[in-house]
Amino acid sequence: MTQLQPLSEETWSLFDVKQEIYRVPDRFLYSLGLHYGIQGESSWDIVDQLHTNGIIGYEASLNLKKAVTFATTLDSVVTRYSPTMQYI
Repeated sequence: MTQLQPLSEETWSLFDVKQEIYRVPDRFLYSLGLHYGIQGESSWDIVDQLHTNGIIGYEASLNLKKAVTFATTLDSVVTRYSPTMQYI
């Protein structure tokens, strides 16, 4: 039976929350909105308009909102509880 070994520093890395987690869905939705001529106050607004215009379905809109909410919440938590820490 194989035993699990602890991760070494070479096998994991830190994530820059703002650059690698928050901005990915934000920029994706912004670009998708631009492609379809949609501008919104927030990523959620863009998702709502994409759904209202029939570009994406209901389930896709829910999943995109979940991704945006997760990224925004994670960014907010890291910023609030450790303003000098941007990596997790």
